[in-house]
Amino acid sequence: MDIDKLRERKINSTQIFDGKIIKIYKDLVQCPNGNNSYREIIKHHGGVCILAVDKDNNVFMEKQYRYAYDEVLYELPAGKLEENEVPLDAAYREFEEETGYKLLI
Repeated sequence: MDIDKLRERKINSTQIFDGKIIKIYKDLVQCPNGNNSYREIIKHHGGVCILAVDKDNNVFMEKQYRYAYDEVLYELPAGKLEENEVPLDAAYREFEEETGYKLLI
């Protein structure tokens, strides 16, 4: 399939939120059919998640309170990338911060 037949073209972009972790933009785009529409775009530095399994096939998870759910959830160790951070370095850092263990590869 030719992606150019599906591609939407940005006409303009307005930043509508500038937070510590994310920025949100409202973009006006032209659709392939010629009509215009709006898209809300969230931008951030990215994130990492690591699935660590020990020699006994135990998976490392953690409990995290999440405000949006008002619950404690079980999650894989994960977190956001710092600006210009290498994803693998971030995965090691997040794993150690969240589990207290160091990964040995």
